[in-house]
Amino acid sequence: MTKLPQTEEESQQFFRDLLILASIPCDLIADFATRLEAEKSFFPFKEVLLEHIPEEAADSVARIVINLEPDSLPMVEEMVDRLVDDTELQLIDAVGVSTVKQNLHRLTQPSIRAVVRRLRKANDLTTATGNNLTGLTFICDARPVYNDDRTDIDGFVPLATMKIFYDDKNGEQDVIEITMSANDLDSFLDRASKAREKLNVMRQKFSTFLPDAAGGE
Repeated sequence: MTKLPQTEEESQQFFRDLLILASIPCDLIADFATRLEAEKSFFPFKEVLLEHIPEEAADSVARIVINLEPDSLPMVEEMVDRLVDDTELQLIDAVGVSTVKQNLHRLTQPSIRAVVRRLRKANDLTTATGNNLTGLTFICDARPVYNDDRTDIDGFVPLATMKIFYDDKNGEQDVIEITMSANDLDSFLDRASKAREKLNVMRQKFSTFLPDAAGGE
């Protein structure tokens, strides 16, 4: 099912993606599509994408591949035609229209959609429970400990603040900040290391008879 733009911001992003797609040579898109068709199991989509598509255009191509289905092509092509008809903005010329249409058709072939639907299932399971992690940063600082008269500093407390960026179930972006001492951080890293070890064992056991749907290492 096609996920077409629902908001003004999404519509603007979609138009930007189409313009970027118009700038990508058809042979690059064709090579990328052929590689996708050759994938019979789960694979690291982002890595494969970057092997064929310039990094500055990769996100646009990814959004189009993931979200666009063949049944929406006529509507999208009309949108592209309107872009070339807009003589005031002159965002795209006839050659660009031809390129973007050819690239769209190649990326929406049934063989490509079968691969994408498999990737979607894996992605949906990744985000089916809890919030979707989008970023993680640490900020380290030292907080002074003042004397009773607040006229001098008796010492300091070193702390690390972990900021977890995520998308909630409604797709809204949010962030959680957690302040940790050095001991807290050691405990966090120890538990994270143990969780990683469990994932490694799980992958080793399962990968003997099932592919890794997350495409991880």
